[in-house]
Formats: sequence, C-alpha cells, structure tokens
Amino acid sequence: MASLPVDPMASIMLLKAVDLDCVGDAVSIVAMLAVESIFYSPRDNKEKAAATRAPFVSSDGDQLMLLNVYNAYATCSPKQRFKWAKDHFINLRAMQRVDSVRDQLVRYLRQAKPDADMASSALPDTIPVRRAMVAGFFLNSATRQKSALNGTQAYHTMCLPKKEEVKVHPSSVMFMRNPAPRYVLFNELVFTSKQYIRGVVPIEKEWLVDAAPKFFTKVGGHVN
Repeated sequence: MASLPVDPMASIMLLKAVDLDCVGDAVSIVAMLAVESIFYSPRDNKEKAAATRAPFVSSDGDQLMLLNVYNAYATCSPKQRFKWAKDHFINLRAMQRVDSVRDQLVRYLRQAKPDADMASSALPDTIPVRRAMVAGFFLNSATRQKSALNGTQAYHTMCLPKKEEVKVHPSSVMFMRNPAPRYVLFNELVFTSKQYIRGVVPIEKEWLVDAAPKFFTKVGGHVN
C-alpha cells in the first residue's frame, strides 16, 4: 500500500480489518484520518457547532465519532450534502476529499481482497474495528497512571523510545472520561505546554498481547 495516502500502520489496520470482517468501517476511519479540517467552529457559534455534532459522539472514542460522521454523510444524497454539512458545521470539501481517499482505498482492497465487504456498518459492536486499530497502531498505546482514577487522565506511552507522560487532549471525546480507560490507543501526540494525545480510543490489554506478543507480555492483570 506504499502508493496510497496512508502510512504503514493504517495499511496493517486495513488488512487486519479484512480478517475481522469490518473493513468497510476501517476504510472509512482511515479515510477520515487522512483528511484535515473536517470540523469548523465559528467563534460566535462554538456552542451551537458542538451541539449539532453531539449525536455523532461515541463512547468508544474519537475514531468511532469520525465513523459516525462519515456514515451520516454517506446516507445523504449528493443534493442533501451541502445543507447537511452546513447544519453540522462540517467542511463539505473535506468530506469530498474523504470520499476520494476512501474510493481509492476500496479500489486497491478489491484487487487484493475481492471477497471483502467494503460497506460501512451501522452495527453497535465496535470491538472488531478497534481491534483492527490495535493491530496497526499498537505502537501508539498508553496506559493510565494510578493517579488518573479520578478522571484527570494522566497516561504513560508504552512503546515510544522512552515512556512519556501524556494527557488526553481537551478536544477528544475521551477528555475527562471518568473512570478513565486503563488502556488507550491514540492517533497523534500534540506538544504544547503539556504533552497531549489526540484521536483516543479505549482498548483492552488482551488486544495488545494478541496484536504484538513481541512487544507486550501480560503479567498478572497488567500488560508490560
């Protein structure tokens, strides 16, 4: 997948998603992550923008919210999409780029995996696609510090050259989640006055061991 606009980790995620029968959802998520500036919030309308996007929020993390946004967009007819995007403070041109990236990925995957179902699902079970994310992005894993039980969400990265203390970015749907998940996957590190993680998804420790046994071992109830 070197010629595609996705990195190797996303490529692994997609191939794992084929095995887990969730490649349609995985392709949508990867395409959404490949495009910037999906959302916009005018200074004088931030609260309204947040309220219109509230139905898309997922308790299973930021990438699942992006999937909900894409699925809602995809159900609109081409004539409806301009109004839908305006009503939800979503960048229509960005969503059109998402469609282009998704179509490109689907074309490649149909050649490599002709029997795979490329349709996005509306199923409530997000475990398969989150497991596919772990397969590709396990290096972007973090474990909660003991001091984070009250929702302050201090984490340690698990696979960077040295363990970094990070916090969930305020823009994440996982910000101030209480109780905070024990293990999370993140899409990017953001360095400001503090180190933040963005694009955060809750995961299970067993998924890390299954995805990368050379990197993770289960000791007692924890993963190292």
